[in-house]
Amino acid sequence: MYGMSLASVMGLRMLPEPRANPTLLGHEQAESELLRAVASGRLHHGWLITGPTGIGKATLAYRFARYLLNGGKGETLAVPPESQAFKRMVAGGHGDFVDVAPNEKGNLSIEEVRKIEPLFRRTAAEGGWRIVLVDNADAMTVQAQNAVLKILEEPPTGALILLTASAPGRLLPTIRSRVRTLALEPLEPAILDKLLEEHLPVLTPQDRAQLAGLAQGSLGQAVALHESEGLVVYRELLALLANLEQLPAKPLLDYAEKLGRKGGEPGYAVISRLFPEWLASVARMAATGEIQEKLEGEGEPAARLAHVLGLERSLALWEKVRDLFTQADGLYLDRKQTLLSALLAVKGAAA
Repeated sequence: MYGMSLASVMGLRMLPEPRANPTLLGHEQAESELLRAVASGRLHHGWLITGPTGIGKATLAYRFARYLLNGGKGETLAVPPESQAFKRMVAGGHGDFVDVAPNEKGNLSIEEVRKIEPLFRRTAAEGGWRIVLVDNADAMTVQAQNAVLKILEEPPTGALILLTASAPGRLLPTIRSRVRTLALEPLEPAILDKLLEEHLPVLTPQDRAQLAGLAQGSLGQAVALHESEGLVVYRELLALLANLEQLPAKPLLDYAEKLGRKGGEPGYAVISRLFPEWLASVARMAATGEIQEKLEGEGEPAARLAHVLGLERSLALWEKVRDLFTQADGLYLDRKQTLLSALLAVKGAAA
């Protein structure tokens, strides 16, 4: 679980499942590109939809698949929820559509990918497209990627493969060279604020703005931050950083222990992302002298640390802490010790 994103840990419970979501805001340009590709009569057989976690990649992929399976007509990709194509895809019972996704451990194995092969060995049940969606394709094992690559190299007539990936660099270059890439941009602040007001009406405008700032234009990340009390655990971190030079080890140990114990996975996932990002802002501040606060309380300790370290040492500290979290995720190391080591590294540098 340590290697999973915050959105994966929390499951985005407050948002509708992508397969059942009839709306998608903020990605009109991407939709237009897909519509133009269909209208050209030469729709490419493989598409890779990229962008940050929780930004709407899977929602767009399901939306596009529904559009094609519903006849591929209309000025937008929207398909009425009462249509048969929509209902059957939600129920997982459409004969011309198969989707696969990582398991609870975040892995997408060759066994899962093999589930798509029977679809391409038979004719389309309704005489149209046969569509496969590989969600979070960057979680595929090398074996699974090679299986997908084989299909991309020799695609059946009327077949479409949709891939989504937050880290497309993890995919084989040969896969990336055989698909068209559609990159989704972070949502505009006004759109994200509107969506947060719709899905999280309990939030104050101030909390919505702070969540939006930390989520970097991703609705999924913003909702996951709220569900995990991300604002709380990050504010606690900033309080520690504000007095880190004089702070005894006990408060640092208590904080690391809180997020390291069972049930602390969501909070740890928040900090494993935001702590290195804060250190990156320290390095930027050392380079430019500009303070950029996503949350009140970030700027003062960042400016102080940037002044003490300078650019070169700030960059070295950021890389050290970033690599520490990355290695801990990959090797499933103890969360408490990982976070405590990161805090002590910053404390030692500040001193």
